[in-house]
Amino acid sequence: MYYGLIIDKDTGHEYLSAKNQPYVCANDDEELKKFWIASQEIRVEKGKTQAGRVWSKLKYEWQKDVTILSSDYFSRKYLADECGLKTCLCVPYMIDDVFTGIVEFYSTEGWFEIPEIVEKVVGYTNTSETIKLDDRFFRV
Repeated sequence: MYYGLIIDKDTGHEYLSAKNQPYVCANDDEELKKFWIASQEIRVEKGKTQAGRVWSKLKYEWQKDVTILSSDYFSRKYLADECGLKTCLCVPYMIDDVFTGIVEFYSTEGWFEIPEIVEKVVGYTNTSETIKLDDRFFRV
């Protein structure tokens, strides 16, 4: 099962928020809907937690299993564990070379980093094209 979430820079604020942002799921899973609802309530500060570090460094992070991380490192670890999420690829996205937010991709399977997937996602986060990945990780 695959899942994706956008966390945008909140206009006029110095934090990221998933409030009112869409998510994509490979099927209509109620547990993942809970993860999305809970994610809408978080505020990501620059440099804190995974999304905040990605924002600060403007470089992706791949975590094979977010459920083994500390909650300081990944603030939604308990909810991810409850929903069965494991692997997370967190990528900054830019519009006209200006940081706009973070895109998070999840899988219920624990994947080691797959360079071809990272290359595709990082390449697309600087364009307006649709991200299309293979069945090993995520499709939009």
